[in-house]
Amino acid sequence: MTLTRVMAAMLLLGAQGALAQGTQPPAQIANHANGLAYQPTLGGVATREQSAGVRPNDRQLSQEDKELEQLNRQLLGPKAKPLMPTDHR
Repeated sequence: MTLTRVMAAMLLLGAQGALAQGTQPPAQIANHANGLAYQPTLGGVATREQSAGVRPNDRQLSQEDKELEQLNRQLLGPKAKPLMPTDHR
């Protein structure tokens, strides 16, 4: 029995030491890695779409905005707030 208690105490002390020596949390938590931002911005997406030749025209963008507003009202009902107007340029 004594040997079992000694072993258990050693294991607990070792576990506490390992936890105390854990790694520090990152200085910044975001969509950044290797100095690059991976979260696209609206302007960045628009630029990439335009350079790739797949940019929707203004009529299509307006239709998408209307659909998003409709979905917003359907999903949130009376709690729905108007979506921010999108600047697609």
